[in-house]
Amino acid sequence: MDRMMRTDKMEIGKKDKSLMILFCLIVLFSIVSQCLSSNFLTPSNLIGILRQSSHMGILAVGLTFVLITGGMDLSTGYGVTLGAIVIGLVFTQTGQAGLSILCGIGVTLLLGLCNGLLITKVKVVPFVTTLATMSLSQGILNIISAGKKLQLKHELFSFFGKEQIARIPVSVIVMFLTFGIGAALLYYTRFGSSIYACGSNEKNAALSGIPVVRYKILVYVFSGLCMGLSALIMGSRIVLVTQESGGNSLMMDAIAAAVIGGTDINGGKGSMLGTFLGVIFIGVINNMLVFLSIPSAAQELFKGMLIIAALFLNLLARKE
Repeated sequence: MDRMMRTDKMEIGKKDKSLMILFCLIVLFSIVSQCLSSNFLTPSNLIGILRQSSHMGILAVGLTFVLITGGMDLSTGYGVTLGAIVIGLVFTQTGQAGLSILCGIGVTLLLGLCNGLLITKVKVVPFVTTLATMSLSQGILNIISAGKKLQLKHELFSFFGKEQIARIPVSVIVMFLTFGIGAALLYYTRFGSSIYACGSNEKNAALSGIPVVRYKILVYVFSGLCMGLSALIMGSRIVLVTQESGGNSLMMDAIAAAVIGGTDINGGKGSMLGTFLGVIFIGVINNMLVFLSIPSAAQELFKGMLIIAALFLNLLARKE
């Protein structure tokens, strides 16, 4: 028992150290950016970073749950795009903003459910399953969008995309609420403790009476819900939605945020605080690259290098 307690304390210590390193990196990059541009640390720019990262942060919450179970969801990027396009198409046809939002979220929930059923019932590995549904989503997008540019102009979309409450953008509030709900589910419910157990050792979890199949399906459905919310926030913020909105770059940013924040892709480890810091880290990098006037073609290269450096430091912290 004493040995187990010492092991748990060591794991907590490593986790705290890796999060501290990530926090220090955020501070370091912020200071560097402030030296290069005096406008970086202004309240308006900091709020802008949160606002621009809000749809990615929401998506990262769902992906954190998936990764904790030892799964993977490659369909999220195009799932967000598909949700946003459906919102735009339904709104264009009906003029009903509420109905279009429900349809968009309904499509992403269905995508999440399909992923969960294929992985748990058909026993297809998550990587292959979600790679297939990613291609399926992309194919559907090519058919239904046909290069259209869909405008989301309505008071309800403006509320989610542009309005503020107590000077905080509604999109940022939705992201905070999503993280709060995610934290509550992970830390204060049987569902949360059970998905950690599933990710650590699925067979032992099943033997202990945990309904592994049901919970894994729910995790992918929750990821689908996060896709839908992300689609709503992204579409409402950019107003003009196309099939190029979101996509794989959004998915990669969300996965990177979760992994940089300490979520183990092998399952069993992850936290909402770590993922949130990962989202802020990616947001600061994106904003810093804009302030440095780095050409868009080279931004992904620089961002990739910085993410690799952060992952390397995080790995060193866990090994010590």
